[in-house]
Amino acid sequence: MSGLERREAIIAQAIRDPELVGCLEPVVAAGFGVVPLRRLGDVLTVACSPRANPSAIRLLRSVLDLEVVATPFEEHLIRDAIDTAYLKEAPLVNFPTFRNPDFLEDPSSAEILRKEKFESIEDTGSELPPGRVTLATLSFWTRLTDADAPAPGQALPILERSRIRLGDLDVAWRLEAEGPVVFDAPQDLASLVVTQYRASEYRHLRGGGWVDDHGVETEVPADLPLVIHPTEVQLLGVTSSGALRFHLYDEVQVVEPGQRAHFVVEYHFLSYGTRMTRRIELDVLEVVSVATDQVERRSRAGSWGPVELARWFNLPDGEAP
Repeated sequence: MSGLERREAIIAQAIRDPELVGCLEPVVAAGFGVVPLRRLGDVLTVACSPRANPSAIRLLRSVLDLEVVATPFEEHLIRDAIDTAYLKEAPLVNFPTFRNPDFLEDPSSAEILRKEKFESIEDTGSELPPGRVTLATLSFWTRLTDADAPAPGQALPILERSRIRLGDLDVAWRLEAEGPVVFDAPQDLASLVVTQYRASEYRHLRGGGWVDDHGVETEVPADLPLVIHPTEVQLLGVTSSGALRFHLYDEVQVVEPGQRAHFVVEYHFLSYGTRMTRRIELDVLEVVSVATDQVERRSRAGSWGPVELARWFNLPDGEAP
């Protein structure tokens, strides 16, 4: 039996033991990237990723209130075991987040890392009077990077490990000279119509790889909040004046009709033993509130013009490339 086969057998046997698996909460297993292998009294032996941050393994002792002995295993074995033992019924966990990138050096982080992040969102929904609608255009950009990976320097990405994925391009509405036009609107128009120009950059792939996602999302939500990014950025509701209320990490911002706004959110979290950094930029490009009978409805998708192209390339309106 090869060394890899031996480690596969060890980890497979470990995750068949419910008591051993129960030593860790799913958010701890996925956050620290560890799988319990054996427990003797107050000593827990775990398999960890070979690239786990040493500070994370040290802090894990405080998180579990146990002595931890960590043995590096192949990363694919760790991820497969965590998927099987912890994430089969609920494949996503909401990692705790921190403003300070050095959170692993802060002893108080241990308590936070024991459980998933929970946001108490209140005052959601629309206060618009009947017969009115707010139309909004947003630009959402985010970048995810591995804070523990070596700096890439000026090296070009490895094309074999990189790709660009394009999504839908239909816009929900457009402001024309005669007034707002909504495309493919439902018969009962809700209080909010939103177009989101979205771009996501993933720069956490080691070895020079990267992934970019681009697309346009159209929303006519019947219920609010509208999740723009899980937990951290949500459109909470619409005020009686037609303004938009946003939840942005740990604060609420209001953008009135006719206003534009630019918001930046940056935070850090632990995923599979490494620190990740996410930066989000949200631009509120348009907020218009009108009577619903002032909205023209068209069944076909709207064609793009200079304004749409400029927003796609994050340029000032009308300055198409």
